[in-house]
Amino acid sequence: MYICENCGKEVLLNYGSNRFCSKECARGFSTKAKRLEINKKIANKLKGVRLLSRFPLPIKELNVIREKNIIVARKCVSCGEEIKKTCTYCNKCFKFWRYKPMFEKLNIYEPNILIANDKAVNLLKEEYFINKLSLPLIRDKYGIQFNTIHFFFKKNEISLRNLAESSEIAFINNRIKVCSNPKYKHGWHTTWNNKQVYLRSSYEFDYAKELDDHKLDYEVETKRIQYFDTERNKNRVAIPDFYLIDLNMIVEIKCSYTLNLQNMKDKFLKYKELGYKTKLILDFKELEI
Repeated sequence: MYICENCGKEVLLNYGSNRFCSKECARGFSTKAKRLEINKKIANKLKGVRLLSRFPLPIKELNVIREKNIIVARKCVSCGEEIKKTCTYCNKCFKFWRYKPMFEKLNIYEPNILIANDKAVNLLKEEYFINKLSLPLIRDKYGIQFNTIHFFFKKNEISLRNLAESSEIAFINNRIKVCSNPKYKHGWHTTWNNKQVYLRSSYEFDYAKELDDHKLDYEVETKRIQYFDTERNKNRVAIPDFYLIDLNMIVEIKCSYTLNLQNMKDKFLKYKELGYKTKLILDFKELEI
């Protein structure tokens, strides 16, 4: 009985002078026996060559480096900084090279990625913080996914607005409206001069009918006015119920059940500062504030 010199199993077939049980074991034994020698040859060929880059050199150039056993100093294709790796970008440019398609959508074709990144940051900050556009609106304007803009801001250490700030700006820009309470009468109303306005209580319907009878031109929930809420100690946005155009008057319609008197005083203080005349109608009666 013969035992395979590679796997240790019994040799059933007469193969390789009964030293191995199969062709695979014969080949494996040959490689195993010469493994240390093969590893030394590979190590000597690759000595001094670094192959850790995500952007390797072309094969021909890399073979030359292997033969000469040296590391070639290169320059970043973006900023020209010298790098001692077989890569295309330096560490600074590598951080932003993936945003090149976004830069082009912003009409920024600067070859230096760092300069292009600064220009993109300034442009998007102006749109987001000064023009107060939301990420979806920037997406629609430039064709850039808002997730891309979100992570671009994050990579540049720029904090985005929180939910409260975003909602406040949306109210100011009239992009969202206050939801109606289903407990109260609400719906669309056609004014005497054929305007469509949305009313949210029976009190508002009654007052709108009174304005229609007197043929006064008015708007409903069209203004967005920032004021300081002394109870919450922060800025908020007021949406007046009615604005009488010819009288330059803001009218709030409330019932005693829902009235927050201090909050209403804060709103009226801001209304008067801006030059509006004011009127509060509480339970069908005018109230001085």
